[in-house]
Amino acid sequence: MKTKRRFKINARQLALDAMLAAMCAVLGYVAVDALSIKITFESLPILLGGLLFGPLDGALIGLVGTGVYQLLRYGVSATTVLWMLPYIISGLVAGFYAKRRNFELDRKQALLIAIVCELLVTLLNTPVMYLDSKIYGYYFKGYISGMLLVRLGVALAKGIVFGLVLPPLLKAIRRVLSRKTSGSEKAADHPMTEKEAIQYIEAYTWSTTKLGLERTKTLLQGLGDPQKKLKFIHVAGSNGKGSTCAMLDAILRAAGYKTGLYISPYIQDFCERMQVNGENIPGETLAALTERVKVIADAMEDHPSQFELVTAIAMEYFYEAKCDIVVLEVGMGGALDSTNAIDAPEVAVITNIGLEHTEYLGDTLEKIAATKAGIIKPGCSAVCYDGAPEVTEVIRGVCEKLGVPLRCNDFSRLTPLSETLDGQEITWDGRPYRLALLGRHQLHNTATVMETVDSLRERGWEIPDEAVRTGLASVKWPARLEVLGRDPLFLLDGGHNPQCAEALCASLDTLLGGKKAIFIIGVLADKDYPQIMSLVMPYAEKFFCLTPHSSRALTAEHLAEYLQEQGAQAVACHDIETAIRTARDAAGEDGAVVSFGSLYLAGGVRTAYQTLYGKE
Repeated sequence: MKTKRRFKINARQLALDAMLAAMCAVLGYVAVDALSIKITFESLPILLGGLLFGPLDGALIGLVGTGVYQLLRYGVSATTVLWMLPYIISGLVAGFYAKRRNFELDRKQALLIAIVCELLVTLLNTPVMYLDSKIYGYYFKGYISGMLLVRLGVALAKGIVFGLVLPPLLKAIRRVLSRKTSGSEKAADHPMTEKEAIQYIEAYTWSTTKLGLERTKTLLQGLGDPQKKLKFIHVAGSNGKGSTCAMLDAILRAAGYKTGLYISPYIQDFCERMQVNGENIPGETLAALTERVKVIADAMEDHPSQFELVTAIAMEYFYEAKCDIVVLEVGMGGALDSTNAIDAPEVAVITNIGLEHTEYLGDTLEKIAATKAGIIKPGCSAVCYDGAPEVTEVIRGVCEKLGVPLRCNDFSRLTPLSETLDGQEITWDGRPYRLALLGRHQLHNTATVMETVDSLRERGWEIPDEAVRTGLASVKWPARLEVLGRDPLFLLDGGHNPQCAEALCASLDTLLGGKKAIFIIGVLADKDYPQIMSLVMPYAEKFFCLTPHSSRALTAEHLAEYLQEQGAQAVACHDIETAIRTARDAAGEDGAVVSFGSLYLAGGVRTAYQTLYGKE
């Protein structure tokens, strides 16, 4: 659904329009005599206004600018308004062209519109000159024949020059506009705070906008396209993409690279979503960048969504931090996800794919795989998880079509040795490693990571084996089978679909040794919670149900009632602290508590547990 743009006076835009109109008047008044004609350059600021802000601004600059210089040079005449019309039309044409392209013009398009507008002005001026000759009695025949051809040649040359200078001028002006905040919109002595930045971002939910990359590209263009100056590992998938990103980030940092990490959703702190060298973006930096992005976003007719705003902020943050490489997690899907506004990444990684968001991505694994494979672009390398054969075939077909080298996980290269609450011991190609993350499913993610490291090495990235060993042993990924406490054992997992439930159950077989656990659980209503519950019920002694912090949540009462109907012991709880205390008491010192069902719940559980009992 297209969001309506509310009308408001933009002080920066009006100031720039006035400046461009003044430039138009000066450039029109100051003429260069050559080839027996007067050459003026008043069209350039008109084009700039139209391409920056749209047809209304382009026409307004043409009207005011040419009107002023006509009056200054010639005074009021019978044809004054007619002399202004070609420039007004030129501003309208440039503005409508830019708007049609969502204000995203490459060099060829800028050259095309500049030439077209210059030729249009020259042709439209010709009948006005003829009318002037009739009224004032000067000789016009030469303009109909030879001089018209000269004037068209000059217009073509001017159009080429304007077309060459427009892209850097547009880029520079947009960057300036994004950095400066007018006092009419934000008092200079009250910059945006972190809280205000987050409130602004979260006001624009994704559900009110249509899928597509246009808004993100417009935002990034307004920032000077910071993503074009960065290198990426782009990671898509249904499950495991966050863990894969965390491992890659840890390995690259251990190899000495300055890394950016972009993830979603966050667990406890909004600033987790963008990290440099393992540190969250500072709150004041988030606020300053949000304020700059807001200037661009609020001027757009189709306002960007929350995720699009955060993506643009992150790109600018990573660019300003001078990251060597960014590990970029897809939000939803792939082809039309906001993160796919980047050019070809170093490596496109596809993790495990399952049925998810079928109303947007497709109702079969093949359709979903095709959507996620949209992150694969000519010039990158690709890595694919060892998942369903039909998924692998889709990804292989995309890579063959684009000429992209593909590595599919060879899980036979990895041998699991042992798993305890402190991590897992494995070998890869016979070499020993320790993985800090728990769960057998993480071994498949680790294989994906190792294949990605090999792809990066093939592309010239220096990643010694010791960096891989250090990264895997030190990686932290909150709320993914995380041990929060040991007396009793308290496991936190943000899994939220049947595949996650299967992975959790496989891990509980190893970690609990056949014992049943007390479950703290909450789910979203749009998830396949009956299937999730059927998988975890054999491992549960009792359920304490909570309502996740989401408009899509299944209430604790409804979930408890459903579980009771299935023959399970279940109680609805109204606050997380009570659920944690009661579950721990029910488990006893030798028992286990498992919190599971939604990342929207995991952050609250993690915060409450650490407040009550401290960090492990």
